[in-house]
Amino acid sequence: MDWLNLNSLPLVTRYTPETAYRLFAGPVPRQALLFVSEGDQGALQEFREAGRQNRDELLLEERVMFAVVVVDSQQDTDFLASFGVSSDTVLPRVMGSVLDIQNESMLKYLMTSRDFT
Repeated sequence: MDWLNLNSLPLVTRYTPETAYRLFAGPVPRQALLFVSEGDQGALQEFREAGRQNRDELLLEERVMFAVVVVDSQQDTDFLASFGVSSDTVLPRVMGSVLDIQNESMLKYLMTSRDFT
């Protein structure tokens, strides 16, 4: 992927069924997903800053796609369940995922630190 295409991606993308394909089948095989309540502006701001640092400091092939999943308005319960998130989950929660092309699977990780960088 060239510099122009990669830098045309949004800093942080909001997950919706319409953006799912771009997030998980797009040019960046690694994602950081912030599962958050609608009004949690503090977590969103921290996450955006981490996305900005990721864009500015990492090499193109090391980049991570940052996505926000608003649990309050989320209708895709299968997607939430695939990351172990339900209406009882303590938010915010950050998960990482990596597309494993060789095994045609997705590896998922719970980030235990609130330090998004």
